[in-house]
Amino acid sequence: MRRLLLLALLAALLACRGAGAPTPATLTPEDILKRAGQAMGRLESFHFQMRHEGGTTPLMPGLDLIAVDGDVVHPGRMKATLGVKASGYAGEMFLSIDIVTIGDTTWMGGLFPGRWTAQPASVSPAGFFDPDAGMKAILEALTELALLPETKADGASAYRLSGKVDAEALRPVVGHPVPGAVPVEVWISQADYRVLRLRLQGRLVEGDSEDISRIIDLSRFDEPVAIEPPQ
Repeated sequence: MRRLLLLALLAALLACRGAGAPTPATLTPEDILKRAGQAMGRLESFHFQMRHEGGTTPLMPGLDLIAVDGDVVHPGRMKATLGVKASGYAGEMFLSIDIVTIGDTTWMGGLFPGRWTAQPASVSPAGFFDPDAGMKAILEALTELALLPETKADGASAYRLSGKVDAEALRPVVGHPVPGAVPVEVWISQADYRVLRLRLQGRLVEGDSEDISRIIDLSRFDEPVAIEPPQ
């Protein structure tokens, strides 16, 4: 009899303990994406790198973008170095072009030391490129969300989401997209929900191959960066 009472008491204690211990809520892909949008909206600055796998992004006839390395400061300031390929009668050359964008003006330099050319961003060959606007557009327009196995990005544990976005939302990344839905993957930090990486898969502009990828890595969040008009 005493043994039965002890077993009953133990079962009751375990039941009470289980009832009092809350189970963490499972985050849905929509929850994670919403938190990412909020986290990125609070940033003052970030560093970015964009690279290609399986192709390039055309800037203008004879000039293709290979990679970009730069910084964004809110509101409306960006500086970056573009790695480009120039093609012509003399063959191909690989060049670096520096750009600074503040508001609606983009300065281009780097081809000739100390010389910068200011143009409205709307007509500059690289004036369309705005990784901040592109990232926000992707987070807002991403549909058909799915949560992929957890992974790491730049050594940090990350949620990995997949989905699709209308190519029109990607004008800040490629300039003149072709119509259609683009597969996208997003790596989001498990620690603070900041976006660590974006991967745009497939054809985005005329001349793209179907297996091209554009990868944008984000880092150095809220580190001090000075972006001023070139002198």
